[in-house]
Amino acid sequence: MTRTLDRTGSPSRPILVVDDEEVVRMLVSRALVEAGHNVVEASDGAAALALLESAMHDFELVLCDLVMPGLNGRDLARWLAANRPEVPIVLISGYPVPYLQAHDLFDPGLTLLRKPFLPSRLLEAVEDALASTAARSPSST
Repeated sequence: MTRTLDRTGSPSRPILVVDDEEVVRMLVSRALVEAGHNVVEASDGAAALALLESAMHDFELVLCDLVMPGLNGRDLARWLAANRPEVPIVLISGYPVPYLQAHDLFDPGLTLLRKPFLPSRLLEAVEDALASTAARSPSST
């Protein structure tokens, strides 16, 4: 299941929010929309992958729950690295790092936002990810 939330203000590329927990997905999306971002939601990794593979959206960022049934956040991060390396990903998890390491879900090279978090911390992680992408972009030099 996917849902697009319209942005108010100046246009930007959408942020893909992926979480199998509807309440978490809704709260993350609401915080992003209130901060002026355009948001597309996916309720699981498979729906997110379908959106990423389609030409419907040109995502500027993916925010994804790390531990989900089926296609998890680490799998999605690997797919992005191989197929859409220009799209950064911020992973979200409430699981302890030793659990994530034991299940091959932890990658110290990826941004991990730990649950629970305040909307201000979410927005800070988003802005950091977008700024690091802009710094790597050839058009920013």
